[in-house]
This record gives sequence, C-alpha cells and structure tokens, in this order.
Amino acid sequence: MSDFMHDLVGVRFQEGGLNPEEGFYCYGLIRWVIGQGTGVWLPEKPIGWKKYATVSPFKGTTLRYDVLMFSEKSAGLIDHVGVCDGAGNFVHANKKSETVVCEPVSRYYGRIVSVGRLKRAA
Repeated sequence: MSDFMHDLVGVRFQEGGLNPEEGFYCYGLIRWVIGQGTGVWLPEKPIGWKKYATVSPFKGTTLRYDVLMFSEKSAGLIDHVGVCDGAGNFVHANKKSETVVCEPVSRYYGRIVSVGRLKRAA
C-alpha cells in the first residue's frame, strides 16, 4: 500500500515537530497523518484525544488510522505512539533512527499497551 502515510518514511525526527517540512516527533506525526487522512485534527497532546478516539487494550487487530500506544521504557507507561496503515504495519517517528519509519505491528507485540480507534469513521 503506497500513499501519503508511507511517503513520510524518511522524514527527519524533530522533537516537537508537527509537519513534514520541520520534521516530526511521535505525537506530531499522529496528529498530521490522521488530520490529513480523515479530516479529524487531534489536539497536539494526547490528553485531549479521548474526545476523538476510544482507547482499549491491544488485542492484535488493527485498522487504518488506529493509534498504537507503547510502553518502551517502563511497564504500563505510554511513552511512544504510532499510526497503523491498515495493512499490518505502522508508521512512527523513531528517535533512535532519527526518521519516520514503517514497521510491522507484529514486531512490537508485547510492548503495545493499548490502541486508540477514531470514534468517527475515516
């Protein structure tokens, strides 16, 4: 599947970045992808996302624009997010590689704490 979401692969990681020109951090990437793809512009910080998405435990199934929430450093605390492409992959702004990357969701089983699904159909 090739589309605007995958076209972001390689865009540089930028702390606080909100668009492809300046680069992205994980929350900025989620906001931009979902806004461009669905017209739903999430607040910049995830504290306000509950108005737009239902959050539930991750059970292995994902849809396009689902937001995966990770616990990378400490059990249970969300410290990273990525957005699903609907084909078993997700796009995220990876601080380690300093770019936006696309990876299989299955590679991160065990670290995915929950999934956020838009309340309004995309």
